[in-house]
Amino acid sequence: MFLGFSPGVGNDEEGSMKRVISLLIALMLLAMSYSAAYADKPVAVDSNGVEIAWSKSGCTTIQSGLLHDSLGRVLTTGYDEFWL
Repeated sequence: MFLGFSPGVGNDEEGSMKRVISLLIALMLLAMSYSAAYADKPVAVDSNGVEIAWSKSGCTTIQSGLLHDSLGRVLTTGYDEFWL
């Protein structure tokens, strides 16, 4: 039995209902597992094909110095052993 499809079991109406439900469940799982990437598009690559520059989308970045934590401190990249 694969996804509710079992040939020769039950009547036709019951079997077709199981197929419809199984198909709907499969489509819902597929739709929930799909996630679009909302990253900036690469605009330059190096000779190895590695992306090295991206378009500006207007999003705030940590490097801009405009992001703050809940206490008002500026977020920075890297590890800070004296953060607290």
